[in-house]
Amino acid sequence: MVSAAPEPSGRDAWIVPLVSGAATFALVLGLIWIPSWPVRGALLGGAVVAALVAGRRSPYFWRGIASSCVGGAAVSAAVPVLDVKFALPELVEGTVTIGQGVAVSVTLLALACVIAVLDYFYGPLARPRGAGPPVVPQNAAASGDGSATATSGDRSPVAKDGATLVHAGDGAAINITQSDRETADRLMARNEALAKRVGRLEGALQQSEAERDKLREQVAAGVARVEKLADEGDRQAKEAIAHAREAGDAAGLKAVLVAEVGRQEKSVREAAADYLKLQRELAAVSYLTGDIDQAERSLRAVLALAPYDLGAITQLGHVYDLRGDWAAAEGQYRRLLELAPADQRARAVALGNLGGLRETRGDLDGAETLIRESLEIYQELGDLKGQANQLGNLSLVAQTRGDLDGAEKLLRESLEIDRKLGHLEGQARAVGNLGLIARVRGDLDRAEKMHGEALDINRKLGRLEGQANQLGNLGVIAQTRGDLEGAEKLFRESLEIDRKLGRLKGQASAFSNLALIVKERGDLDGAEKLHHEALEIERKLGRLEGQASDLGNLGLIAQRRGDLDGAEKLHCEALDINRKLGHLEGQAKQLGNLSLIAQRRGDLDGAEKLLRESLDIDRKLGHFEGQAITLANLGTVARKRERFDEARRLWTESRDLFARIGMPQMVLKVQGWIDGLASD
Repeated sequence: MVSAAPEPSGRDAWIVPLVSGAATFALVLGLIWIPSWPVRGALLGGAVVAALVAGRRSPYFWRGIASSCVGGAAVSAAVPVLDVKFALPELVEGTVTIGQGVAVSVTLLALACVIAVLDYFYGPLARPRGAGPPVVPQNAAASGDGSATATSGDRSPVAKDGATLVHAGDGAAINITQSDRETADRLMARNEALAKRVGRLEGALQQSEAERDKLREQVAAGVARVEKLADEGDRQAKEAIAHAREAGDAAGLKAVLVAEVGRQEKSVREAAADYLKLQRELAAVSYLTGDIDQAERSLRAVLALAPYDLGAITQLGHVYDLRGDWAAAEGQYRRLLELAPADQRARAVALGNLGGLRETRGDLDGAETLIRESLEIYQELGDLKGQANQLGNLSLVAQTRGDLDGAEKLLRESLEIDRKLGHLEGQARAVGNLGLIARVRGDLDRAEKMHGEALDINRKLGRLEGQANQLGNLGVIAQTRGDLEGAEKLFRESLEIDRKLGRLKGQASAFSNLALIVKERGDLDGAEKLHHEALEIERKLGRLEGQASDLGNLGLIAQRRGDLDGAEKLHCEALDINRKLGHLEGQAKQLGNLSLIAQRRGDLDGAEKLLRESLDIDRKLGHFEGQAITLANLGTVARKRERFDEARRLWTESRDLFARIGMPQMVLKVQGWIDGLASD
């Protein structure tokens, strides 16, 4: 392997050229002034040897040659009086005369300049003689195409100061000093920086060329547009084109394009306004008719162009609420609060909707706080429709807590406002909820009338969600009266609508109600399956009230199968949820269910205690059906204790309540028990 001469430092790079120039100057003077030929020959030979040695050892051979030329030029300029005659005899005799010193000086200086220019622009002239091609760094590997590619391994070890590295295989030694390594590191770092800079410049150049090409295309398109306007008869465009061709001035073209942009902007704004209006109308109609997917698409289209459309944000929250995605619905309502902190009406809407979500999830205290805050804002604004909505929401909280009188008062106040405004949707909602209170109180005829009225309004409006609710309520009344076929038909019709809407809450209620009918027909497995489907949905929604109801019904099925421990566990879980919610009606039902387990275990005292606690709650609520059931069960406990008179009194009271409610099947059943006492 051929080793390269060491790269000189900055100071060494100038020593050889300076010495070469000075030596040449002295040599020429000696040849001119020394008369002895032997001495001249010795000087000339020594100069040649020195030049060869210097050329071999110096990394800047050509710089030395250039410096020699400069030295010769200096001598020629110093003795301009001599006349050069290149006759050999005169040269031998030492009688050389130089008359062309200036010409020789200029020639030598020109040669030096040529070498210097070549050295400056073409680095290879400055490469050390015999150095060969550049050495590939040790951490690079030759690729298949002959180029060098960096490897990902660790860097090769570096020897300590003064050490000798031997390259395996060639036996040649390279003496490397610390100074050499530092110089090499600096050069490599500089080369890397230059390479990066060149890369950036190349990228910027390419980007600049692409931008210029794009700009040319845009300018050409702009000119074409103005020409088209001119062809269509636009006077300003014609004048601008003519002026641009004659004077090369594009100001007129710009003015035409500015005017055209103004016209286009107006057209776009008008088209966008029409488009947004159309999408809002489509969303509203789709929501009412049950095409929830289309409603969502339309609302998202509105928000894509108008991301701060408060109405679209609210309606999208309603879509999520309908589907049971309450986290997403809450996100929309909270966004409404964030976007319009100073808009009191938007704040009232958001707070009311957030309160409704809290009520659905069972957080009655949180729901009441938010709903009342919303109501106060509507009252300050004088917004009657908003007041009616929030009064209805407060009635749901009161009804869940068992305050039927308070709930009824709020609903009637809401209904009065909606009738005054002619707000049919609000009227349907209020009338339907009044029907629920009537049913709890045992007035099935009144409840049926109200649910029918609410159903008619919702059908008139084409509001499917309201129709599904009222069909389900009418199904419960039919079931209470013992009309299982009629109830099943209504429940399935309600379920079909809820599936169309993707309304999970309604589907869960329908499954639970259908399960009760299946259980009455003796199909415990079918009933259990439906209750589990309903429970799965309620858990997915996080709806505690629905979970409690399904757990209680599953407990009744376990009782029918004789699994008293399993039944007790389910009823206790349902009771805990109802107590957490403050849902008194649910508590009364689960206490009654637990009393049945106590009876079957022979714990009549425990059963009676649970039944009387349940009866107190039902009387507080005015829940006649619950009272009738509990009185019948208390009569059974008295019969088992052989307190026949007490049993007859309790059963008679229960029978009369069932008759008042309109549950003839239960009237006959309890009357049979009373008649059976005559034989005891």
